[in-house]
Amino acid sequence: MALKHEAVHPLLGFVCGFGPLPSLVSPWLDGGNLTRYLKAYPDLSLDRRLHLLQRIAEGMHYLHSQRILHGDLNGGNILLDTQGNPYIVDYGLLPLILDFRVSPYISTPVGRAVRWVAPDLFQTPAGEDGAKTNFTFEGDVYSFGSLMLQVLTGQVPYHYIERDEQVVYTIAQGLRPHRPSSQDIADEHWNFIQTCWATNPADRPSAEELVSFLRRQHTT
Repeated sequence: MALKHEAVHPLLGFVCGFGPLPSLVSPWLDGGNLTRYLKAYPDLSLDRRLHLLQRIAEGMHYLHSQRILHGDLNGGNILLDTQGNPYIVDYGLLPLILDFRVSPYISTPVGRAVRWVAPDLFQTPAGEDGAKTNFTFEGDVYSFGSLMLQVLTGQVPYHYIERDEQVVYTIAQGLRPHRPSSQDIADEHWNFIQTCWATNPADRPSAEELVSFLRRQHTT
């Protein structure tokens, strides 16, 4: 199935020989990843931040409409071109990871992504083969909420916790990131992030609802 969306980076194929897992092949992007971009440009306007989020949400909605889970949405898996347009990447990794029986939140390329992951993953027993397989569309929405916090504040989730191992424990305990100061994030944005982090996955908004909310925010 060929995917085509302005916020979804095209996947050209796979190659082997660069590690235990196949590597994805996509066109090169010169703008780096979103986490580095936010650090490099700490004075981005709110309008610009909302534009980034809207485009990412539209890309995720497109993937979900094609019944494709991302499973590892985080600031490192959003790349930018030289014009600052964001693209979702690595959306093809999940089935490969499961096939190779590697837990995505402890593998080398996504070790830092634990800060964005939904607690559902830690609370679900492993399957008969020992692999964690509870990746869901609702889990992607939780991760988007964490990404939204990052984009609006410029800081990764749980930035006040240094070690990822401590973050894992914190998430497993059901503790969400602290609310930043009111000058960093508006009530309506923080409240929407909370809905993305709902304990019951069924209470989280859909990707379509993410897009609708951000379009309203970006036009006001």
